[in-house]
Amino acid sequence: MQFKSKKDTLFSSIIFGTNLLLISIIIWKLIQGKLTIDDYIPIFIITVVVSLLFWIYFGTNYELKNKTLIYKSGPI
Repeated sequence: MQFKSKKDTLFSSIIFGTNLLLISIIIWKLIQGKLTIDDYIPIFIITVVVSLLFWIYFGTNYELKNKTLIYKSGPI
């Protein structure tokens, strides 16, 4: 049996607030139109962090299998 985890309001607010802030930084840099080669690495890192946070948020579940609890949270 597989179960989705419950998400606390504070946890959801932190995840979505952090992702909103990071995505707005990327959008702000793109709107400025002054991207240099030095801006691509931070944008890539921000994109990876946002993806990881969403993966952890939406990919957390529990599974009961043969009297064993299996816990998965994103890539962990």
